[in-house]
Amino acid sequence: PGSKNSVALTTEEITVVELKTSNSTPDQGEVINVAAEITNVKNLFSYGLNIMYDPTVLEYQSIQTGSFLSENATVSTSFQAGLEDGKSGTLIVAEARTTENRQGVNGSGTLFSMNFKVIGKVGTETQWLFDAGSFLSDFENDITTKFTTASITVTEDEGGSTVKPVVNLQAVQGSVRYTFQFIWEAPETGAE
Repeated sequence: PGSKNSVALTTEEITVVELKTSNSTPDQGEVINVAAEITNVKNLFSYGLNIMYDPTVLEYQSIQTGSFLSENATVSTSFQAGLEDGKSGTLIVAEARTTENRQGVNGSGTLFSMNFKVIGKVGTETQWLFDAGSFLSDFENDITTKFTTASITVTEDEGGSTVKPVVNLQAVQGSVRYTFQFIWEAPETGAE
């Protein structure tokens, strides 16, 4: 495994695994999704991907298998994922078909998606990288693959996308039947 990965091949027939983020400029504290999308593959039977990330900027939360290798759960697969040596910084992800039919799947789709909490300082740039041991294979051989990374820049929420809740809310019965008077304190950046 891992003998045919490449970032130099440019033919239209090459298989590509690309990491795509749900937001390239997330706010500090936001949880973002990173999907591993595959395109133009022929006879994919298994893969093993080692994805490196900066644990001072990103906190791994969870991972979900995609529907591509299992062909929308019509083919049995074994999906495994975990932090290398139980330490943040490298996530190891693997999936293989477990059927007697040794045929792989063709086409394009989602292999899996990961969730990370953004914990880095505002202005920090970071990326997810595939290490050299990452591979895709049919039943017998590696598949030549171009691996494409994803990156983000941590931003600060300026009150536009996340509204803070009001505090010290009080509801006082009004003098007219079925009425209430509400009193609260709103944050400086606005309230819900």
